[in-house]
Amino acid sequence: MALVLAFGVVLLFSVLLSGVAARTVLSTALLFLLAGALIGQGGFGLVTIAPHDPLVTALTDIALFMVLFTDGQRASVPALREAGGSPVARSAWGCR
Repeated sequence: MALVLAFGVVLLFSVLLSGVAARTVLSTALLFLLAGALIGQGGFGLVTIAPHDPLVTALTDIALFMVLFTDGQRASVPALREAGGSPVARSAWGCR
């Protein structure tokens, strides 16, 4: 329950500060990292999760999916063709 509450509070603050973060070199991802360090075992110890907990595996899978999904939405075919990309990307898009 503490993990869900902590996530909700950090998410709320990140939404409130996203406008400020967009105008600086900082990102909301950095806010999540700092919050995790503060509320985790290295900080105040509010949330305790073992590194080998199945919840950690599930959350990292979800986070990776979200990052790749949002990055994929920003990619455009003309920009990928112009950049050349990696051999794997070129073969996937039919570029030579």
